Amino acid sequence: MENLDYIQYLIIVSLFLSVLYLIIKLRKIHLYLYDIKSSFFRELSLTFDQTQCLHALYLDLNFEKSFPKTRLWAGSPDFLMTLKELIEENKPMIIVECSSGVSTIIIAKTLKILGCGHVYSLEHNLDYKVKTDEQLHRHDLCDWATVIHAPLKDYFIEDEAWLWYDIDEIGTRQIDMLVIDGPPATINKLARFPAYPLLSNNFSAEIKIILDDANRVGEQEIVKSWREKTSLDVESKFCEKGCIVLSPVTSA
Repeated sequence: MENLDYIQYLIIVSLFLSVLYLIIKLRKIHLYLYDIKSSFFRELSLTFDQTQCLHALYLDLNFEKSFPKTRLWAGSPDFLMTLKELIEENKPMIIVECSSGVSTIIIAKTLKILGCGHVYSLEHNLDYKVKTDEQLHRHDLCDWATVIHAPLKDYFIEDEAWLWYDIDEIGTRQIDMLVIDGPPATINKLARFPAYPLLSNNFSAEIKIILDDANRVGEQEIVKSWREKTSLDVESKFCEKGCIVLSPVTSA
């Protein structure tokens, strides 16, 4: 009789543990499905926003031909729209861009419509330079943009070694807007940090510095480091990869 009671006890405990296990697994599945649902709707909303910006770019800039793919490694439509709006607002005469691509096309097209300005795009990858040049020719924008083959070279900044674009061809040009979307973060830690110290002597009084990928920790560290050494106003723009616009602090 005691053995029978003991067996019943084991059966009850086993059933309880089995039910508890199933409840825990079902809870995990529920949370997992909830995360999938949330991610799906976030991505759906983001994709809709990007599609709207892409459509607006084609309309506002009167493109008659398609331009290169956006998002992923390339600039996202919301970032490209932000560039367009900042150029329209500030009307820079000289823009320097770090890394060429679809953003070069958008910048050059905006300048062409405004009827003033020129963008100089620093590109370390010769194949990318050739592809961007082809797109500029395709859209009849060669008079508004120059892609400079600027191989990465060694610099020493604050006693540290850095790889960054060869800026010899920029010379003494006064820069009204600096667009930073390169070099790739894999080049070295805080790969885009050298942009400010290497080009700051060329900045005009109304300089606007536009940094893409500002959601990344590295880019946030770069902005913090720049602001520790000079007075800069910071404005965040809502873009899927993050965008920060820096400009000289204006006295009240």
